[in-house]
Amino acid sequence: LTIDEMAGIIPFSPSHFYNLFKSGTGYSPLDYFIHLKIQCACDYLNNTVLRIKEIGPLVGYDDQYLFTRIFTKIMGQSPRGYRLTLRV
Repeated sequence: LTIDEMAGIIPFSPSHFYNLFKSGTGYSPLDYFIHLKIQCACDYLNNTVLRIKEIGPLVGYDDQYLFTRIFTKIMGQSPRGYRLTLRV
């Protein structure tokens, strides 16, 4: 979805929708969506034995390097590091 498509669902201009969304969530719509995908990845890491390279595509990242980089930026540790802290 684009900002224009989301704004079209409700009677707001794209810029007004963006500002309302950001003030309500603290995130831009894109950043919020990325955080949701990383949260889903955390669920997979917590509750499955799937390999990290299998989890990336399940949450929309076909490039494992990009998935690891974004996960690390948001979570402060790599997916592997995150999973290892769960086992301690």
